[in-house]
Amino acid sequence: MVFVARRRDRPSEAQVSPRAMWYDRNSTFIRKTWNGLVGPHAAVTRWTYTVPTGKKTFIGLMSLTMLRETAATTAGEALCYIRIQTQIVLCIGLFNAAVDTNRTVAASGEALLNASETIDGQTYDSSTGGTISYTSALLLTEFDV
Repeated sequence: MVFVARRRDRPSEAQVSPRAMWYDRNSTFIRKTWNGLVGPHAAVTRWTYTVPTGKKTFIGLMSLTMLRETAATTAGEALCYIRIQTQIVLCIGLFNAAVDTNRTVAASGEALLNASETIDGQTYDSSTGGTISYTSALLLTEFDV
């Protein structure tokens, strides 16, 4: 075995940062979901999450699904979306009255939310009559700053 002397004023490449990785800082897995079969309605918040003080939150996955279960008398705009603060970051829509029309979208994140920032899931349907099955899901990892 050979030992090599290193200069003390130069950090070793093998030295490890004293700060733990984000997933090792008291991380907590959080899931926000909503499933429902509803008729026409104004914009409704289905779930919400606010990052607590002293924490940050990593977005792992966002997923939305819509399926028209019964025909609308008059088709309108039907939306399912996720917002960070007030900005829409993921959205799907149905714009016809046909039964079994569906949409699905999923996105994995690289987004980081800071303390007091909010993320929410909303639905909206301006059709006349008919019902739509909605699913909105969010997977997060919350950790100490």
